[in-house]
Amino acid sequence: QQYGDVLRPVEVRGLWLRLDGKQPGWILTDGTQLGLGPLLERLDSKTLRLHARHPATGERALELELPGNSLISDARQELARIGLQPLAAMPCRSDSRVMDDSLTLYEAGYCDGDEFLFIYTGEVDSKTATKASSNLVDEARAVTQDDKAPAEASEALR
Repeated sequence: QQYGDVLRPVEVRGLWLRLDGKQPGWILTDGTQLGLGPLLERLDSKTLRLHARHPATGERALELELPGNSLISDARQELARIGLQPLAAMPCRSDSRVMDDSLTLYEAGYCDGDEFLFIYTGEVDSKTATKASSNLVDEARAVTQDDKAPAEASEALR
């Protein structure tokens, strides 16, 4: 395995993970007792940044920032921010298989920067789609302004 690889164990026993796939075997997660320190880092609680497209326009309309251990249902609820009915959205994989709401984002295989795909069966109006697109632009502007604030503050201290 290489630094930065994401490992998906098929079994956990204490500090050991059993892996399948190209390089099956066991790997130690923490070598502190051997003087090596932590060897692997859990990713399931790290924040994932996902994006979703509006079903009417196909444009990116929502940026999600959720811990990897958030449930699929939590991400689905966020769709209300762009005027969609969360219960009318069926999160799915790229092969259109619907995902179970009880899975975590990490268990579902999401990585930072992925698209949150869903099949939408609710009503969509063009006003909602236009508003969602402009909200995303406004959020991007707000982030840009927030990024400038620390720089301006440091200039004031000089």
